[in-house]
Amino acid sequence: MKRLLLVALVLVLGVAGVVAQPKYRTVSIKQIQTVPLDSLKVCDQLQNTNQNRWSLQTSPLHFSTHAAARETVEVVGQVIVPPRVVSFTGGGNTLILRDTAANSGNGVWSNMFVRVGNLADTVGLFNAGFLGLKSGDVIRLRGYVDEFPANQIVSYTQFVPIGGLELIDEGRPVAKPIPLDLSTFYQGTYPGGQIKWTTGEQYESAYVEFTNLTVTSIVNSTNGTFSMVDAFGNEVAMLDASKWFTLRAHRDPASTYKAPLAFQKMDTIRGYITTNSGGETVRGYRISPLFTGDVVYGKILPGISTHRRNNVVIGPTDTARISVKAFVQTGAVGKIGAVLLKKSLNNGPITADSMKYNAADTTYIANILPQSANTLVKYFVQAYDSSGSFSTYASSAFGSASSDTSKGTFFYTVLNRPITITDIQSTPFTNGRSGYLGAAGVTVNGIVTADTGDVDLNAVGAVPWYIQSSNQPWSGMWITGADSVLKGIRRGDSVSVTGTVLETNDVTVLGSVSAVSKLGSGKTLPSPVVRQTGNFSLGISNGNPTAEQWEGMVVRFNNVTVTDVYPTFADQREYAITDGSGDVLIRIDGKNMYSNIAADTSVGKTILKVSDKFSYVQGVVWFAFSRYKIVPRGNSDFGTRTTDIQENPDLYRPSVFALEQNYPNPFNPSTVITYNLPVGGSVLLKVYNLLGQEVRALVNQHQSAGHYSVRFDSQGLPTGIYLYRLSSGVGVQTKRMILLK
Repeated sequence: MKRLLLVALVLVLGVAGVVAQPKYRTVSIKQIQTVPLDSLKVCDQLQNTNQNRWSLQTSPLHFSTHAAARETVEVVGQVIVPPRVVSFTGGGNTLILRDTAANSGNGVWSNMFVRVGNLADTVGLFNAGFLGLKSGDVIRLRGYVDEFPANQIVSYTQFVPIGGLELIDEGRPVAKPIPLDLSTFYQGTYPGGQIKWTTGEQYESAYVEFTNLTVTSIVNSTNGTFSMVDAFGNEVAMLDASKWFTLRAHRDPASTYKAPLAFQKMDTIRGYITTNSGGETVRGYRISPLFTGDVVYGKILPGISTHRRNNVVIGPTDTARISVKAFVQTGAVGKIGAVLLKKSLNNGPITADSMKYNAADTTYIANILPQSANTLVKYFVQAYDSSGSFSTYASSAFGSASSDTSKGTFFYTVLNRPITITDIQSTPFTNGRSGYLGAAGVTVNGIVTADTGDVDLNAVGAVPWYIQSSNQPWSGMWITGADSVLKGIRRGDSVSVTGTVLETNDVTVLGSVSAVSKLGSGKTLPSPVVRQTGNFSLGISNGNPTAEQWEGMVVRFNNVTVTDVYPTFADQREYAITDGSGDVLIRIDGKNMYSNIAADTSVGKTILKVSDKFSYVQGVVWFAFSRYKIVPRGNSDFGTRTTDIQENPDLYRPSVFALEQNYPNPFNPSTVITYNLPVGGSVLLKVYNLLGQEVRALVNQHQSAGHYSVRFDSQGLPTGIYLYRLSSGVGVQTKRMILLK
């Protein structure tokens, strides 16, 4: 007997009688998922560089791509992944459906992720038996099509059910995973490779299988995610979207999962194809293993770590002493055989030297003999085990780039003069790493371009100070150290700074500054370098010379428009501008009058709107979370501003008072609440528990008419249902949200 499901729940509020059931169009999963090949070819060309074209790869039924209102449709599909497996939401209100006509075919455009949205729909569907669905069940669902994250060219189609759950059949055989190559989804290694929409998008939410891979890096040690490459150097990362293959708090108590080791072989990995939001969006497609047998590990390759060069800065009479640690990793069989130092002089042929074991500190050591001034020396290390398998340690870069010699190697240029900012910053490679990383007691000269009067010392992102030696490429640098050492320098000072060359979140920095000598004051700053916003857009990966050569320098963009006031899901302190060549992110760490956060009106900020224009915007180039970003300093970093709102105040004024459903919901640890004010006035936005007790006051001030977004951080609050209430002179509205920890 089929399990009994409640097909519909009709709520009649104060009205007696029969409510007519509306009719909804039935569409197939293939109709929802299929995207024209021509659109995907454009995505392949754009990569992540133009978010204004983000809808090119979204579902044709995604409501924001239509002029008409959101359409509610019905779909029929077979449950491939049941509820309580995918861990995006602790309540288990997700599943994956497959088109019922797809089991005999190749499975393209046939799979769809389902995620229940707001509280009322969740309760209704749970009451209808949603959590009781099993793999193999065939069901009918009513809902609409969404994309997450919105306004991102790397996004994920989600069907949001709102009711109409019906069990049509149960226990049908489930199709086996689809064997595919990594190159279907990403060509090359990350960063700097190519997301493959033309071949990958058709497998979104499909259950697939990869074989014969090598784990190259741990993407996120807190979550337990890792990245893999195939024999051709193509890379895909795993995503911990299940309750088994994760190290986070919501993991299955029975889970025995441990993240693999770098250089470990991966015989087989199965999972569904998804994407991720935040700083990892730029990786594109990800594979998420779900069930206990989805990951089959193979041979563990030798480990290599702890590269040292003594001295770091090498002169014509200096011998470079290179040392590494090479070892058999836990669980591996065999022992270390040979460890080789492979080097090239002035881009000449690669030669190999055996590295000798030094028992005193368990390292392997080899020397590079003195070379003439200006010689470019490149080198990397390979460690072999007793079976002849080997690992490569090419550079200090993050992720798979550390073993990819095509992305870069360790290097230095033989210097017969004092080192400069340009020496430290410039690199012939695309991994962005300095050839002098770790050099201590290094002294460089420059003019201070930003100080505590320009950038907030307590900023979350790019804090002061910056120096620049000219406006030529590779001439700027972020400097960090104790306030007591740096606080005396000001913009326009000519300084000599001594510190250690570091990489902080892929930004080259002269850190641990121990001494600053002021050589002069009131110097003319190097002129801002005029660039296009597209040189720093999403998709311009770390180390790309179009952006990397300007890191730490002041650049200017002419005739720009604000395109998005909330482009970064994980960080509200950024907005996007473009000159027509692609969006660049602007951080609000600087001490200027502009902000994208509505609440900053309380500190006298001017709140930017989409379509605001500036004759120019300039600032310091920074990098974080896989994106180049610009940090304007004071008001002088902004040119003349014009705004359509000033010309036509009603153009962006909401017509109705509205409190939107928070997103995401359920959430952990934070969510965004959006509301519209048709007229200005005193505004209160507060959060309450179910006992009616106030737990947070988010807004309590006068606000002008407009659209507002407020982030609610749940720190210190337990799992549960909360109410949020918006009140103004126009009206009062209340909604519910779910916190799941």
